[in-house]
Amino acid sequence: MEWDIGRIATKRARLTPNKPALIYEDRPVTYKEINDNANRVANLLKEMGVKKGDRISVMLLNCPEFLEVYFAAAKLGLIFVPLNFRLVGPEVEYQLNNCGARVFMFHDKFTEMTGSIRSRIKVEKDKFIFVKRSAQEETLSCPEWAAGYHEVIEKYPVDEPQPDKPVDMDDPLAIIYIYIRDNGSP
Repeated sequence: MEWDIGRIATKRARLTPNKPALIYEDRPVTYKEINDNANRVANLLKEMGVKKGDRISVMLLNCPEFLEVYFAAAKLGLIFVPLNFRLVGPEVEYQLNNCGARVFMFHDKFTEMTGSIRSRIKVEKDKFIFVKRSAQEETLSCPEWAAGYHEVIEKYPVDEPQPDKPVDMDDPLAIIYIYIRDNGSP
């Protein structure tokens, strides 16, 4: 078996399935939960036609879903493109178009901004995925032009996904945009 970053989630889920991988909003999230949801996301992405080397972008706050999508991308050989949640519409539009993202997952906080640029970005129309923040917070509903993350992934199996092509450690995993301030000094 070739080794890749996605195997980390698989291995931890096998070795210590009930051990907390992280604590989110005072609730432990186990390695098994992270891996199961990463597999569900990967199986969803496969059904959407996303293949090794394709880019998927996220604009998520700190949450378990961020890790689930990251590991799903690694398992399939996709290129994960996290966007800074402090960006404004034109910056998000530029980065999504520049990286060639086929899928965009965003927290409900960014629904209005995403809706305002949706017609100008190259993300495929059926590949917008809405992630609802905490159940304890008052949040927006999923727009009709997006799919609800939790509602969609629960329909997919937790079986380890089979990528369309083998994935190994030499494959690219992420595109990270950084901001470098030019303060005018030489």
